[in-house]
Amino acid sequence: MPVAKDGTDLNACTDGECEVQVTAPTDIALPATSGATEIHVTLIEKDTVHMVIVLDGGNFSSDGGCTSTLSVSTTASSQLTCHNGERNTSNGVTVEVGGIASPTAVIRIRTTSWPS
Repeated sequence: MPVAKDGTDLNACTDGECEVQVTAPTDIALPATSGATEIHVTLIEKDTVHMVIVLDGGNFSSDGGCTSTLSVSTTASSQLTCHNGERNTSNGVTVEVGGIASPTAVIRIRTTSWPS
C-alpha cells in the first residue's frame, strides 16, 4: 500500500484535494463549494472499501465508477463499493482507492465546484 501524501490528516481534504490513510468508520469533510458535504468510510475489507458520499443540492451526477447506488430520503447520497484502483465521480467529487491493507486504505479525493 502506498504512503498517503497527507498521512492521516483528514483536515487536508477541506481544501478539495487530498490523499489520506483511513480506517473505518471515518468521516471526511468536504469544501462547501463541492457537490457533496462529506464522505463516510463505512467499512474496509481485504480488497474493498465501502463509502457513502453525502450529496448537496437537488442535482445528482455520477460517472458510474465503482459500484454505486443512489439513495434519497431527507438527504441524497451515493453509496460506493470500490476495489483497489477504482474511482467514482459524483457531483464533482472524485474518490479513488489508492491502496488497501485492511483495516486501512489510502483514499484520494479531488473536488470541483458544483452547481447546487
